[in-house]
Amino acid sequence: MFALLLLAAAPVDATFLLEFEGVPAATLQATERPTSFEYRVTRFLEEGDAVFSRMFALTGAAPAPEVQALLHVPAVGCRDVLEERTGSLESLCVTVVDDGAASGTVGADSFRAHYGRDGLLESISVSSVMWVRVHGVVSRPAVVAAPLAEGLPIATGTGPVHLSPAVEGARVVKVQPVGEKGSVGRTRCLPLARAQAKRSGGTVVLGLLVDGQRAWPHAWVRTAKGDVDPSFLPGDGHEYLELPNSVAGRTYLGLLDGTIRPTRAR
Repeated sequence: MFALLLLAAAPVDATFLLEFEGVPAATLQATERPTSFEYRVTRFLEEGDAVFSRMFALTGAAPAPEVQALLHVPAVGCRDVLEERTGSLESLCVTVVDDGAASGTVGADSFRAHYGRDGLLESISVSSVMWVRVHGVVSRPAVVAAPLAEGLPIATGTGPVHLSPAVEGARVVKVQPVGEKGSVGRTRCLPLARAQAKRSGGTVVLGLLVDGQRAWPHAWVRTAKGDVDPSFLPGDGHEYLELPNSVAGRTYLGLLDGTIRPTRAR
């Protein structure tokens, strides 16, 4: 019994990738302790990275935060939960729990969640958004920081930019700026790229934008006539390092925790 109590109180530090329409857009770090829960979201494709963090005290009387309520296999039934960003109450209704999966509604949206052998959340889809747990990630400090806000420093050299350790499929590509007056640079690169892709019949490309000795996560568009970037005006000169979509999210996580670094050959 004592061992079971220790297991129940064991801390949880889980990292999830947010995929929106197939694009890795953010990371969620969920840290659960016996008396507290920290919710921290870091968005990749913003001006640098936008971080939202909030700490919740866990008491028997107060509604649990939404993510914390779904972090472990939930019981069937309805309960009030707190939406982490707004602090407003939402109704979480779990209708089915079966074979490591749970489904129901949270607020007005349907969800389906899958759990690992350890009973912890592995993935959850809510409407068109998917969160997927990433294992083996270096834990970042609890202090709210924006390590991408000023751009990632690139080791001094004269060769093309690359990643260390190497990321398979990463490559330098030529991109033509096609932004119009009102383009706002990196701040809204993903919505601008999505709109351009829809107009041109192209596809969104993910990678790094390199300006001098710094690099930022960035999105642009591949068209039949070549790669274009609606975030910058014609004449703006940058380098672009493309990342395969299948590894872009994990690479951005590595850039955040420092296990992957941009560099140049000397």
